[in-house]
Amino acid sequence: ECGGDWWNYALVGNHAIIVIGDVTGHGVSAALITAAAHSAFSMLARNFAADPNIKPDVTTVIQTLNMAILGAANGQSTMTLVAMVIDLSTGHGVSVNASHRSPYLFRKTIKPLAGGRCPPLGDKSEMGKFTAESFKLEAGDTLFLYTDGLVEGFSNDKATAIGRTTLVKILASLASSGKGNSGTIADNLIGESLRIMGNADRRKELEDDITVVVLSIPVNAKFAPVILPSEEKIIAIPTPETTTTTTTITEPATESTNEEIAAIVLEVAPSDSSDPEAA
Repeated sequence: ECGGDWWNYALVGNHAIIVIGDVTGHGVSAALITAAAHSAFSMLARNFAADPNIKPDVTTVIQTLNMAILGAANGQSTMTLVAMVIDLSTGHGVSVNASHRSPYLFRKTIKPLAGGRCPPLGDKSEMGKFTAESFKLEAGDTLFLYTDGLVEGFSNDKATAIGRTTLVKILASLASSGKGNSGTIADNLIGESLRIMGNADRRKELEDDITVVVLSIPVNAKFAPVILPSEEKIIAIPTPETTTTTTTITEPATESTNEEIAAIVLEVAPSDSSDPEAA
């Protein structure tokens, strides 16, 4: 049982690095490329952690993974990917999207983080210039990241995709009712998705892997103020007290289907109810 979906995260000081990717193709060859990405990301996270003077940045993440995938696939396969670096003290995040499905941010309404686009990883060593997307998280926010298998699976009645409109409605409903509990949101999301896709026999017909990552900011979180830059320019140059809890649910899978969902709780300092500035 193997596939081409991959996700990971690392906590480096006050920063969280989150990545989710999808390799073209299925089976062993795709899994080997995700293994190369995993190894490169793990080494990069250790390098960031080893030098407190180095601030984790999304440029290095994208370029490191690009070179790792290019080396592993030799240009025969690519990986779409979203990489985020979030400052847990301020809630300021920066995201780059390498031709992947846009993440969604839920506050009072749900909206896509559609900026920060660049080519898929592993296509070329020279990625050129691209612009990262900045965003600001607030207490009670929920972030959804996913691979395209979630919207390309079959529906319960006929062989059609779930579709983006249906997905957005599901995400908004679960986020508003989940009250900041990422575990509950994750459980309900995978349950609703599998219900729409049909029974276990029908799910064997799914054409792609499914991975979903849910990130929740506690409703009592308090962030330091931050002034966001109007635009962050990133030039890609080719180069060869916070805790986290994770929950993973894996459904039975065929060789080309791996249904996985993960929930991450980013625990920042709770607000002081006596502080009038508390969020």
